[in-house]
Amino acid sequence: ILNANLQTLYTRKTRARSWKIPLLCMLFAIMLESSLKTLWVGSFGSYDDSDGNDDGDSDGNGDGDSNANGDGAKRHYNIIVWSSILKPIVFFYVSAKARDALSALVRVTKIVFKVIMIELFLILSFATMACHLYFEFHPFRNLSSSFLSLFELSTTTVTPSLWFPVYSQYKHSAFFFILFLIICVFYMHSLVLSVVFQTYIQAMKLIRERSFTDRQEALNLAFLALRPKCDTEGNDIKMVEVNDVKTVLKIVRPHYNDAKIDVLVRVIDPIETGKIDFNTFRMQMPKVLQTSLRSARQSTRNSLLLESLAFFIAIANLIYVLLLSSALNFLMLANLIFPLGSVIVFFGLLEVTLRIRPFRSLQTLSTTRHVFLDGLAIIAGLMSLVGLIAHSVDKNQGLQALLLGRAIDMIRVLRFSSIFRSIIDRTGDVLPALVGPIALVITSLHIYTYSGMAIWGGAVTTGKHSDDLAPLYDLNNFNEYPSGLLTMFNIFVVNDWHVIASVYIHADRYSSPYIVYPFFIGANLVGVSILLNVLTAFFVGSFVTKVESNRKDGQNGNRELRLRMTGQQQSSNTA
Repeated sequence: ILNANLQTLYTRKTRARSWKIPLLCMLFAIMLESSLKTLWVGSFGSYDDSDGNDDGDSDGNGDGDSNANGDGAKRHYNIIVWSSILKPIVFFYVSAKARDALSALVRVTKIVFKVIMIELFLILSFATMACHLYFEFHPFRNLSSSFLSLFELSTTTVTPSLWFPVYSQYKHSAFFFILFLIICVFYMHSLVLSVVFQTYIQAMKLIRERSFTDRQEALNLAFLALRPKCDTEGNDIKMVEVNDVKTVLKIVRPHYNDAKIDVLVRVIDPIETGKIDFNTFRMQMPKVLQTSLRSARQSTRNSLLLESLAFFIAIANLIYVLLLSSALNFLMLANLIFPLGSVIVFFGLLEVTLRIRPFRSLQTLSTTRHVFLDGLAIIAGLMSLVGLIAHSVDKNQGLQALLLGRAIDMIRVLRFSSIFRSIIDRTGDVLPALVGPIALVITSLHIYTYSGMAIWGGAVTTGKHSDDLAPLYDLNNFNEYPSGLLTMFNIFVVNDWHVIASVYIHADRYSSPYIVYPFFIGANLVGVSILLNVLTAFFVGSFVTKVESNRKDGQNGNRELRLRMTGQQQSSNTA
């Protein structure tokens, strides 16, 4: 049994080890390329340009520029380590969630690709009809422009501006375009999401089965590690001592006192036999590890006063911020801004300090702590405090910091909304499940950014074609990694992707529509139709799974145990 369990443990480790060779190759490639480029720049990267000739590269493509003024300027190289495109491999080597998301994506892509091909064929069919029906209009003058126009329409970025010129002359054209929007936007996009979600459910079912098997094998190994090999007479022992389990729980839960550890032990050994067999260990140990023990304190007069103070501070801060958001009120209350702000900041910090109970003398308060809301209140209070202190040095900067902190602290009002607290709690439960798909989205952004830099790096000059482009849209370029990453993020957001693509029609190189539009259409299909739908499926699936899990917990008994704390620490199971 031990050999079988060790073999299973090795199998689980090999899932990460399968990424070991790609990781080593990535590290070697980055090290080699960085070394070679460093040697190149060290040898040829600078020289005296004393002849006054412009020998450098002035096209901004990253090859380096030299100064033609004859003043001995140095040539500067913009080093891009292209092997860095492989860096997302680290995600899949380190994170099991990223590997699970990738395996789910592979299953999803095989099916969604076929659905996307059907959608593109439908767009092509409508484009062919539009060429014959509305060829006198510029967007439908030929098949390629008609297909591009209708694809833009299917992403809802140009509706109704694309087809209203046609509608103004041919009222019956509304039937054509409305039918197209219903099929491509409402039906096909919903179909893609449905296929992604169904495939995701199937993939996650396999992943959960594998995870369940891993947990069972881990319990087997834990039981074998705690079980003595034999007794004094040499007989094989098939039970573990409860005291050994208690020692492990103290290591796993170092912040728990003896009273809480005893409650956990009673879950495993309710009749206090002192020993447990494997079946009991396998059934009860997961419950213990998932159990949360909290101290239940009776409400006191001081606790009620603290809640009243919290409500008063929240309302006062809300009124304070809303009044000062009006220019007229700001001028009328100019002399009271800092005095009132100081009072609100002081009591706000006092209230959150009492709520989190940092000192032992405050432990008797039965306040409800919330990591997100309390952390945000502390950040807002410290920011406003910095503003009050900086006011004596720079009045404008101090005022800005004060009001910004108070604006952030407006969320204090939502503490009294049970729905808002539930949303935050549920978000905290769902976010860990999104680590994998978020890693996939970041990986795709990274790869597309490096691809764009390889094609159009330095090919878009800001302000060069300002008359032909939408204002400031040439900032969506691949001249450097941050701007390229921002460009791809805007593409994944979908809105105005066609306007961003038009920037590269005026690029200094590779400006052909047959290069530009396939790149951005492909990015739209991969990023929006596949990856964002996978992210949505993971979110919905995790949310539904958590709700069902909570419902089962409510039926089978709450996992949260509360210890009622009196003058002396006494423990009682109230679950």
